[in-house]
Amino acid sequence: MKKFLSLVMICLLLLCSCGKKKQQDDDYGRSKYLRPVTMELTEHDTLQIMEQVKEYMASFSKNDFETASHMLYYVHNDSVSLLPEKARKEFVRAMQNFTVYDCKVSEFILREEKNNEVKLAVQIIKDGNLETGEGVTHFSLNPVRKDNTWYLTVLDENAEGVANAYK
Repeated sequence: MKKFLSLVMICLLLLCSCGKKKQQDDDYGRSKYLRPVTMELTEHDTLQIMEQVKEYMASFSKNDFETASHMLYYVHNDSVSLLPEKARKEFVRAMQNFTVYDCKVSEFILREEKNNEVKLAVQIIKDGNLETGEGVTHFSLNPVRKDNTWYLTVLDENAEGVANAYK
């Protein structure tokens, strides 16, 4: 039941993030809409990202950071490749400092082909609670689209194509 509810929440987040215009006020208090995302998203895009995130979370939740690290990619000079070995080992070493008891998608934001965020709520305290945020930290992935294929990268403000990470 818990997994079903998590899947329903992910679907709701995806539906809310795709196609909803954000509103803000200009200097005179008048409403204006932010420019919509310029890329066109399809159900295939959503499903591809969700499958990758689901697979990643399965390994991550089992503390199998080695397997999870092999699912991560790196963007450089507009090309996408597997995370370099040194960076992959550093990722595994950093993650092994935590015990992951559970995780779920807490936010799903698609902006453009390289600047996105799938925020995971990660329970790192045994008696923590994902719903209340007790004993929980966050980890963000950045789905990147290249040649109509989505890849998972770690959200990093220094990554190519990422703007305003963690703002």
